[in-house]
Amino acid sequence: MIWTTKRHLRKGATATETGLILGLIAVLLIGSLTATGDKIRDIFFGASNTIQASAEGTTTLRPIPDQTIASNTALTALPLSVHDTNESISDIAVTATSDNSTLMPASAITIAFVQRQWVLTATPTADSYGSATITVTATGDTNSASQSFTLAVENQAPVISPAETTLTRAQGQQSTIAISVTDLDSPAADLELSATSSDTDVVDSLSVTGTGNAYNLTFTPKDGGTATVTLTATDGLKTSETTIALTATPVYSSCLDMKNRSPSAVSGTYSIDADGYAGPIEAQSVYCDMTGGFTIAHRVKTGNTNTANAEADCASIGMRLFIPRTAEHMTTALSQFGGSAVYIMGIYAKTNGATCVSVGLNSTTCPNWGPTGGGRWYVSNRTDVTEPNGDNVVGVSMGYQSSGTSITWYNDTPTGSAASQFLCSATDES
Repeated sequence: MIWTTKRHLRKGATATETGLILGLIAVLLIGSLTATGDKIRDIFFGASNTIQASAEGTTTLRPIPDQTIASNTALTALPLSVHDTNESISDIAVTATSDNSTLMPASAITIAFVQRQWVLTATPTADSYGSATITVTATGDTNSASQSFTLAVENQAPVISPAETTLTRAQGQQSTIAISVTDLDSPAADLELSATSSDTDVVDSLSVTGTGNAYNLTFTPKDGGTATVTLTATDGLKTSETTIALTATPVYSSCLDMKNRSPSAVSGTYSIDADGYAGPIEAQSVYCDMTGGFTIAHRVKTGNTNTANAEADCASIGMRLFIPRTAEHMTTALSQFGGSAVYIMGIYAKTNGATCVSVGLNSTTCPNWGPTGGGRWYVSNRTDVTEPNGDNVVGVSMGYQSSGTSITWYNDTPTGSAASQFLCSATDES
């Protein structure tokens, strides 16, 4: 503009000329500024020269995922995504309703503004289950927004609490275990309990008695081994299981029973119960000769006992007076208990009079002697013993003498022999 002004002012121009030219420039400048001002005004205030209001605020609520909880628990601090274009979200009014007031009353739904967000907590009615539709509404100054979600309250399964979870019982030992069954949301009358065994060879008869919350499990192991007893409880809708680990220790009626059922068992001292765990006879500590499954029980008395009384004593523990069945059996008895323990044995004359003189005293060479009930037997194979020489009586034992692990002499008498100690054999040997 300076260049333009200079260009239109001639040298020597009068004050009037100069004033006219400057005035024209001013008019042009003002006009230009006025047009520009109108544009600015129109931008900020509108062509009508009135201030325009901004757009109204909008409240929004994002969808809420469906929720699942167990009965007797609460849905806690569920985040709600509330927004408003004009207001602070803390100023929004957020409410909730339920379509199932029995399960989920609206009074049990709380909504709070926590740590710059809205959260919902809902506590269903105790001991109840089912579903409810909860509708959440966010209300701002000019509008409201709602979202619904389903709250599923699941029935809880029963809880099984046996008095013991690890059991050791003897074969034949009847046992009863108390079991408690509880359910937080079902009546006791709806509860049922059953039991199964993983190994029916160990235990197969499982009796469950009781109702409601209190039960008894009764069982009797029928063999040794391990089994898992599974307890199953139901409330009609859900079931639960727990297990009892059972170890059944075998009870053997004899060493032969042990040999047959446990072939790997070796000779040694064991507990034998001739009539089983449930019978009246107490278990006995015996020596098992596993070469033939032979049972040897050692009995010691305060005075001498004759054959008849010894047989009765052996019978009281489910056995009979010792009958050596083989040479090895005889040797084992002597080596384990000594000669005094075999002074009397359950070997009897079948007839009166002299028989088996100077022959081996065993079932092969002496058929006129033997145990009651028959079967093989072996005392000696000596041929230099001049007994029994004829003064024996049927049903009376001779007296036997030994040296080391061999019988060296025996003698029959009309009244038989007696001893303060003797051995007993199991009745299943032959």
